Amino acid sequence: MNKKILTILICAIGGLITVITGIFSFFCEGWSQSFFVALSVNVLTTVLGYLFITVAVEKIDAKKEERLLIVEEKKAIGRYLPLLKTKISNYIQQFNELTQNMKDTLKGGLSKTFNDIVVNKMSDMFLSSVLPRNKILSSVIESYFNEYLSVSSFVDRTLFSVNFSKYIGLKQALENIYLKTNDSNGIKSLISFDKYHHETNPEIASCLVKMMNEYDGDFENDYSSGKYSGNLFLNVI
Repeated sequence: MNKKILTILICAIGGLITVITGIFSFFCEGWSQSFFVALSVNVLTTVLGYLFITVAVEKIDAKKEERLLIVEEKKAIGRYLPLLKTKISNYIQQFNELTQNMKDTLKGGLSKTFNDIVVNKMSDMFLSSVLPRNKILSSVIESYFNEYLSVSSFVDRTLFSVNFSKYIGLKQALENIYLKTNDSNGIKSLISFDKYHHETNPEIASCLVKMMNEYDGDFENDYSSGKYSGNLFLNVI
């Protein structure tokens, strides 16, 4: 029987006995009256004691379950966290390769923190990536997009597999990453220009590279104002 139902049943029966014996005591005298009064008090005390103990035990059990849940969540997060750190580190590398000139990459390597975005420095995105983990001849922009999708897929799997009921802040941070990595923001179009660059129509990508090299505006304002609407350069900013 469910503990709550059992508690309610015992309290109801005890309350009923207390009321009945209390009523009997009013109609009795002498030792019988004392007997029913004592019985009523004893039953009431027993019921209240049982109720107090039951509530205390439930609170203790609830705390134990909460501690167990925290331990289990920590274990689950611990299984995913090392790989997540690696994927984020790889993503930062790929982002930095995208947002700096190839000569700077070959000369000074890649920072472990995010570069500032400067559009002029992104004009080498159609060149082959120099990171060894990427496919041979895979372009910088294509390699970035693959890493982008990898992070999104892993975060989605983590959110699906781990219950973050005690780590809401971490869950929200991962949800923000997932939402941002599911907004392609024109990357697929840039991949198509990459194909043009290598296969059929290099003039299209060359034009885009020239626009990046000559750009001196504020890309955030230009994007929000729709300055380049209908222009292939919108996919860059």
